[in-house]
Amino acid sequence: MLEHLIKYFSRDIFSYIGVIFVLLLTGLGMPVPEDIILLAAGFVAASDYARIELMIPIAMLSILTGDLITFGLGRRFGNRIYSIRPFSYLFTQKR
Repeated sequence: MLEHLIKYFSRDIFSYIGVIFVLLLTGLGMPVPEDIILLAAGFVAASDYARIELMIPIAMLSILTGDLITFGLGRRFGNRIYSIRPFSYLFTQKR
């Protein structure tokens, strides 16, 4: 999996946009640890496909934003979120 992420993040613009997109998805419940994405982003930055000065704040803000979206949805809707149609597929009782 790490090899696929490194190959995906090694493209020009996808190095930043890909990190943002995947980290936001992990904040919304995608079953991939954020650590693996951070390792891939660090490897890509170390390989000169991205700038480390940009990758660190982008990764930090992406993780924080993904977690804040989930927190905000939970705070706004509470337990009703399980019965609202688009969220009922994303958030289950088990999660």
